[in-house]
Amino acid sequence: MFVGLWFYYARDDLKKLSIGYVILVFGFIFGLQSNPYLIYGLLPKVKMLGIIGEAAYEFFEEILGNWFLCVGVLYYESIADNYQWMMIGALPVIWMYNGTKGRSGKWFFYLFYPVHYILFYWIGLTGR
Repeated sequence: MFVGLWFYYARDDLKKLSIGYVILVFGFIFGLQSNPYLIYGLLPKVKMLGIIGEAAYEFFEEILGNWFLCVGVLYYESIADNYQWMMIGALPVIWMYNGTKGRSGKWFFYLFYPVHYILFYWIGLTGR
C-alpha cells in the first residue's frame, strides 16, 4: 500500500519517481529475497502471541522455511548468473540528466588509474 501511495504522490516528479523505483527494486531483491531465514524470525513472535498453535507453528516452520530457503537460493543464482538486471540501477541517473555538460574529470583518471593499480598490487603483496 505504501508503494502505491508513493508512486501516486510522485507521478509528476521524475526524481521522486526514480527514487521510489530504486527503493522498490533493490528493497525487494536484497531485503526480502536475500534473507531466506526471515520466516524463522517472525514465526516465534506469532507463536508467542498465541495466534497459532504448536502444530500449525511446526507446519509453517517446516514448509515456509524450506520455501524461503529455496527461493533465496534461486534468486541468488539468478542475480549472480544473469547480471543484466543491474542496468536498472542506471535508470535514475539517466532520468536525472538535464542536457548540460558537467564538470570535466579528464585529468582525474590520469592519476586515479595508476594509483589504484599500485594500491591493488600492494594489497596483493601484503596478503600473501
